[in-house]
Amino acid sequence: MGQASCSHLLGDFTFGSVCAFSCQKGFVLMGPKSLKCTAMGTWTGDTPQGKGKSYDLTSVWQCSVV
Repeated sequence: MGQASCSHLLGDFTFGSVCAFSCQKGFVLMGPKSLKCTAMGTWTGDTPQGKGKSYDLTSVWQCSVV
């Protein structure tokens, strides 16, 4: 299983929000360890995936500009 821990300076999932990703034992995180919501309303990279048992981190929340 994977998990995301997010911090929000200006509001939930808005410019400046950062999400850090991690995997439980037996899984390997493939992709960035963290993503940041940009001023353009997009994340700084692609959503990471877990390698090992199948799990999905693609449901990263919508990033927006305030």
